[in-house]
Amino acid sequence: MVKNIKRYRRELEKEGNPLAEKDEKGDFLYMEVVPMTYILPGDYTIFVEEFRRKPDEMWIMKPTARA
Repeated sequence: MVKNIKRYRRELEKEGNPLAEKDEKGDFLYMEVVPMTYILPGDYTIFVEEFRRKPDEMWIMKPTARA
C-alpha cells in the first residue's frame, strides 16, 4: 500500500495537481494520510537523511521478524 501511495504522490506532482502541494518544510499539505515509510535496508540512506533533517519528529519503528 505504501508503495502505491508514494507512486500516486509522484504522479500528482508530475501533473502539477494542487493536491500535491507542499509546505515550506517539504511536507504534503493534503496528502498526509500515511506517515513517511522506509523499507530497510533499501531505504536506509534516505531514512538517515530524513532523520537528521527532522530530529524532533516522532519516529515509529516496527520490530524485526514481524513481531
